[in-house]
Amino acid sequence: ILAASGLTTFNTAATLALSGDLTITGNDITNTTLNLGGGSAATIGTTSNADLTLSPNGTGKVGIFASSPLATLDLRANSGTLAIASVSGSTSFAALLVDNTGSGDLFTASKSGKTHFVINNAGTVNIGATSGSRQLNLAASGIPNTSAGIETTFYGSGNTRLDMRHAGGTIEL
Repeated sequence: ILAASGLTTFNTAATLALSGDLTITGNDITNTTLNLGGGSAATIGTTSNADLTLSPNGTGKVGIFASSPLATLDLRANSGTLAIASVSGSTSFAALLVDNTGSGDLFTASKSGKTHFVINNAGTVNIGATSGSRQLNLAASGIPNTSAGIETTFYGSGNTRLDMRHAGGTIEL
């Protein structure tokens, strides 16, 4: 048992082994930091293929490189040359599963707050459009001298090509 009143630093050159739960309590632990690794890589893991759960209390959020998380899980870039997130694996199931039982969109991609791509809750895909009446909606609004369009090219046998553009008129097939 380790107990000390007013203890702020615990240094050891040996391994600290614990069995059971590690609980940090006190009158004010709102700014408690747990530093691991001593300047090198650190691992938080489990044994025996057990799950690892991060559970903020109440309505708390988890932030990675986000001091004030804006969502339940908020990932921020710490490099201008690396991806913010990477998902990879070898599975017979989907690599990434999105299941929103609420009324919000399934996926939204934006740049500097301007929405560019949306898959809404009904499965409708909007590219450059905020909404539409078809399963796939394209728009090039706000881009001068541009036309929204679809270009599908297949240069196998038969050299099939579909090229539709919209520059102020309507194209119907």
